[in-house]
Amino acid sequence: MIEPFTDEQIECIDRLQELYGAWIEDGRIRRSIAADPSIEPAVLNDVDARLAESRPRVLQASRLYRDLKLPRFPYEVTAVLREADRRDLLGSRLVIVGPEAMAAYALEAGGRIVGDPTDRGDVRMAWTARDAPVDAVWDICTMMDPGCRVEGARPSRVRFSQGGATEIVAAPSRSEGFRPTDRIRPTILPDQEWLLSGRHVDHVVSDEAGQPVRIVAPDPRRFALHRMWLGSRNQIHLASDDGNLDLGSALLSAVAEAMPRYPFDDAFEGTLPDELRALLNRSVPTQPAVAWSMSPTSAG
Repeated sequence: MIEPFTDEQIECIDRLQELYGAWIEDGRIRRSIAADPSIEPAVLNDVDARLAESRPRVLQASRLYRDLKLPRFPYEVTAVLREADRRDLLGSRLVIVGPEAMAAYALEAGGRIVGDPTDRGDVRMAWTARDAPVDAVWDICTMMDPGCRVEGARPSRVRFSQGGATEIVAAPSRSEGFRPTDRIRPTILPDQEWLLSGRHVDHVVSDEAGQPVRIVAPDPRRFALHRMWLGSRNQIHLASDDGNLDLGSALLSAVAEAMPRYPFDDAFEGTLPDELRALLNRSVPTQPAVAWSMSPTSAG
């Protein structure tokens, strides 16, 4: 079930997406030309002026987003994600694969997803690139928080000095470029292969402190079924699903109700592994021919 956003909320979402996109693009330009000695100082000054002018507008839109009580993201990791976005890593190398992705799915649905458990843990990100140095994540973490540290017993997890942590995971097919000397060593999870296919959801939200952050998350159909699979597996082994079944079921219903760009058709079913296809066949979400949805602000 979806609780649709108001017109004011939708206007705020669209404005934040637009302002953030222009601001982060100028940040990419600034980063690319700063180390080039052939660039005239006037060009760099012009980019700096645009950044100085646009930043207050982005922050104002992001704080309005927060004040309108729209779905938010944990603030401890957002500085890392913004820098990753400036380096063009989001979507191409890093994808949010934990429950925090539900904020982006709510924006894609055009409303609050009823039944989504609100409890969140550490932010989980998947490294999705082949033959690329995963230590780029560690470089960003230490740049944004010099006091962060890799947990000794869990080298896939980075804990931040102000609280909070992120865990990096990867599918086996993406582990070829990992090295024993990497400071961050992602946890290899075979079921992460299931989240690599499909079309990403890509939206800009605010964190709890009113700072903007872009979320790139897996195909919501696959994410929902994967969460249901995790919940079913945990019920068998732990007698508890940790909220995964509820989260997956709520998202699956939201996709059917309000995400017409993600149909449950034969083409989609044909791409699923047996484990997820069995869950889909048992769930059988009803997807109307025409579903209300906020106009998508970007495509994955």
